[in-house]
Amino acid sequence: MTTPALLISIIIPVYNVEKYIATCIESVLSQSFQDFELILIDDGSKDHSGKICDEYAATDGRIRVFHQSNQGASASRNQGVVYARGEWICFIDSDDYISRFYLEGFVQAGHLDKYCMNLQGWECINENEQAEKVITFPSVFAENEEMGALISKYELFNNNAPWGKLFNREVILEHKICFPPHLPVREDALFTYTYRKYIKSIQCIPGSGYFYRLPGKRITLSHKNYRPEIYLSIQEELIPLISKVFERFDLQDSPYHQKVISYFKNHTSLSLIKSLYAYPIVSGKRKEMLQNLFQDKTYFHDPAFCIKPLLRFFKGLFHLFPTPVFDIFCFIPFHFYYKYVRRIKS
Repeated sequence: MTTPALLISIIIPVYNVEKYIATCIESVLSQSFQDFELILIDDGSKDHSGKICDEYAATDGRIRVFHQSNQGASASRNQGVVYARGEWICFIDSDDYISRFYLEGFVQAGHLDKYCMNLQGWECINENEQAEKVITFPSVFAENEEMGALISKYELFNNNAPWGKLFNREVILEHKICFPPHLPVREDALFTYTYRKYIKSIQCIPGSGYFYRLPGKRITLSHKNYRPEIYLSIQEELIPLISKVFERFDLQDSPYHQKVISYFKNHTSLSLIKSLYAYPIVSGKRKEMLQNLFQDKTYFHDPAFCIKPLLRFFKGLFHLFPTPVFDIFCFIPFHFYYKYVRRIKS
């Protein structure tokens, strides 16, 4: 007996979210549109998250739970795509939730064509469940040469998270699109921008049915940083991809392209500089990476790149002083900065 085709597979990576996962699952089960399966990937949770997922699966046949050792959100989402049986993929983060009509919005107001990107708005909510920011779109559809104007007008590439969108599973598999497991940050942007390379139309759906939980209050100094190699990968893989996608929609000379490229280049470059002093790196290697960064004329002379004052300050100092002097200038304040951060975290 052939299993009937499902329309939507909902994929939720789960890791240590026992405080929120029940709310997330309940919001899915209460959907007005019911032709879906819910795939929960327990990524080696150390709290009761996995148990909570199993308890829900025992009461509802639409839920499938897969347990794995901790491999990260990218690996979890990739596995979810492999397990999925639906024509369309919907990603949800385990500490977020959706409105009752979220899926129905995609199905009823959307344009369910293989190469159409369907988008919905969202609400950013704080710890008190209050909306601090609401993003909505009008009901509008565009294809072919009309897409560029729509993307630019509503800045549709601002949200690079996998949520708030409906992805076609066949397109993902056909073009071997995946979340890069080697990146713990910006991996969602790489996935989303790669998918955008293949879309032929866009459907914006009114409403803000996705509720994104803002990170709780925390000490500013404790923002997580990653090893330099991570930011070098972002420079090499993501930033050229962004430019290619904008060029595909004839937006390479647009102010919106400048805004997006400038955001990613400024943040990535500054994060790279900080990471060189956040980790124990041999001085010679650190100086070499600084030279590669600041002497890359193609990277900095990009007409779409508007350099922020802080990065301009570092760049100016690098060209003003010899590399060893610049390195010492950065090493002393950053050394105490991260020494304090580690003490705060411990």
